[in-house]
Amino acid sequence: MCTDDTCDPATGCVNTDNAASCDDGSACTTGDTCAAGACVGGAAPDCDDGNPCTDDSCDPALGCVHTNNTASCDDGSACTTADTCSAGVCVGGAAPNCDDSDLCTDDSCDPAIGCVNADN
Repeated sequence: MCTDDTCDPATGCVNTDNAASCDDGSACTTGDTCAAGACVGGAAPDCDDGNPCTDDSCDPALGCVHTNNTASCDDGSACTTADTCSAGVCVGGAAPNCDDSDLCTDDSCDPAIGCVNADN
């Protein structure tokens, strides 16, 4: 694959290196090409799936692998604390304590801004 093979009646087989595209057999390389008679793997694929709840890697036989993790994360809600990853998704933790101990306010939580203590 990485040589152009011909036969010279006087000298026998001639194997001339080429620069053809090839497949080095690894799912963790892209744009493989021939160099010096051998198939050489190109750049690694971008395995980042953009999900903070997976650890991204490459397995030469399978390609990109996204393994679930238990990292801390942000579920986007100001009404949860200690968010963590579970089964590949960010799960909100406990609600914050919005009680300001003022009987003259109604205490609540707005997911966009967090605790709200409105006059009643």
